[in-house]
Amino acid sequence: MGGSKKRIPVIAFQGMKDPYVSPLNTDQLIAQWAQTNDYLDDGKDNDSVSIQSPKETKGSVPNGYSFTKYSFYDSTKRLLMEKWLVEELGHAWPGSLITNPFADPKGPNATAEMWRFFLETNAKPKGGNK
Repeated sequence: MGGSKKRIPVIAFQGMKDPYVSPLNTDQLIAQWAQTNDYLDDGKDNDSVSIQSPKETKGSVPNGYSFTKYSFYDSTKRLLMEKWLVEELGHAWPGSLITNPFADPKGPNATAEMWRFFLETNAKPKGGNK
């Protein structure tokens, strides 16, 4: 596995008012995928991918919910994982065009953000072909 330079991008959205899934689950999800990506990076458990010191971005949806996005990068400074914590969101898909028990238009548009995220994380790095 050493030197394989594979990577598995991960993005997660968590409603802070979710009565079913705790934000702790999202933290654990990111930690587990960081560990997996650490091994995939160079075949070693050496913190080449870490959840320490993510880039934090705060934002809000007009007439909607506030959120905090945490961006995690690999050893080459490429985006690898994102964790979105959405205030006031329950157990629902954020940014849906409709409102129902499991969809909420007041959140950030998760579909658009996932599209952006996977385009960015799967783009070939400048000067290389990982």
